[in-house]
Amino acid sequence: MSKKDIITNRQLALKIINKTRWENILSRFSDVLRINIFVVDSQGEIILPPNKIKYGARLLFEPILGVNLLEPVVETLKKNIDYNAKYIEVTGKFNLHIYAIPIIIPSKRIIAYMIIGPIILNKRMENYEYSRLAEMMNIDKDDVLDEINMTRVVSNVMMNSILELLADIVKNGVELSLQKWKGGAISDKEIILSSNKMAEDKLKEYLATLLELSLNITNAESGSIMLMDENKNTLSVRVAKGPGTEKTQGSKQRLGEGIAGVAAKENSLFIINGQHGDNRIRHLLKRPEIKQSIVMPLSDKNKVLGVLNLHTQKVDTKVVDTADKLKYISKLLTSIY
Repeated sequence: MSKKDIITNRQLALKIINKTRWENILSRFSDVLRINIFVVDSQGEIILPPNKIKYGARLLFEPILGVNLLEPVVETLKKNIDYNAKYIEVTGKFNLHIYAIPIIIPSKRIIAYMIIGPIILNKRMENYEYSRLAEMMNIDKDDVLDEINMTRVVSNVMMNSILELLADIVKNGVELSLQKWKGGAISDKEIILSSNKMAEDKLKEYLATLLELSLNITNAESGSIMLMDENKNTLSVRVAKGPGTEKTQGSKQRLGEGIAGVAAKENSLFIINGQHGDNRIRHLLKRPEIKQSIVMPLSDKNKVLGVLNLHTQKVDTKVVDTADKLKYISKLLTSIY
């Protein structure tokens, strides 16, 4: 690649990636997911920086630690020529993983990458193992341990869902930026994905990814996401997945009616074990085949946008024990809706 091409790629990236808008939503996602998310150009030079004090960021490039996880990632990106790859994965020192999602313009040029990581995949090693590796590398073990202990552990399944979610953000962000660049009428209030409303097909795609992420977190096999209508008095199912949900797509429920309707009206989370639940909804528990359920309002402060419904028919799946891990799903929805 010539020097001219490098400069052009960076200029395009700076033109398309509106720093204020992208930084706003990426920092929000980073805090929600507790993983560093940042953007580099096609040669690995930073455009939007990571959070420098959280989520193992010092392991990326601080020379004093002697780890410098970003360097092998940049070398890999420079060699990458697969424009069809959804993401690139690089495993660095201490078995830490970093992912890169290509930011591609319609002419099939990669102008930048969204970087996600570092993360620990599936299981953290014992501290003594990290210490032993640090000593072998002649690296200060205490500094490294401090950073590694701030680095998120993520399962393969959940990481795939996160990457799908972020890939959608990249794709839609580029499309909107190109429209604005070409003179399209796009509100300044829009942040990457949308203004007040996403295009229906994009919204459904995004909600499907959020639902998939929720199912992976809880190990529930069925679920749906309902959104409030414009009049704020009816919920409708926008996406559903799993056994028994085939006919629910598009179905509606009035505010205050049914479990989801009560959850939305009162902005209350319901955790249900079989036929046992909150007194407000106990009379509505009429499906004995469902062993555990979570019905959670998707809200921004006191404004309810919709409801997430998850359930399992399996006795040995502890869906209700994972409810606290769903708290960021609302934040991800409010980022785009």
